[in-house]
Amino acid sequence: MRIIYRAVCFCTDRYESCEKLVFFDIDAASHQSPAEHLKRLLIAVWGVPASAIDYYNLSSETDLHRQSITSDDNGVPPAYHGPEFERQLFEIGCSLQGPIYPSLNDWPLMLVSPRNHRRLVSAFMDCHPVLEAAHG
Repeated sequence: MRIIYRAVCFCTDRYESCEKLVFFDIDAASHQSPAEHLKRLLIAVWGVPASAIDYYNLSSETDLHRQSITSDDNGVPPAYHGPEFERQLFEIGCSLQGPIYPSLNDWPLMLVSPRNHRRLVSAFMDCHPVLEAAHG
């Protein structure tokens, strides 16, 4: 079984800002910590030394569901494996209208298995209702 984690990651070795929301998964039986695994992945993907990579808000999928604003007072998600449950993985804040999600322009980096990739892409797209184009 693979466990999904999410963190906000950035690189200090580049001129332009490269802060990204990053999802990654790790085998539950692995002896490597999620933080170590994340650094190794980003070293390979970004091509920078470990000293140039930093992150914050490293959370497991379970933690993200517990912290969701759509969970009840006991941290229980509304329904397991429904669209709202999956969207909780992408909550980055809240407003009077409800949860705030990353914009489509800030597509997260998804360093996960193919199965988890399909699941995350579907949930991310579900966070953004389709807007009808207005041609006039």
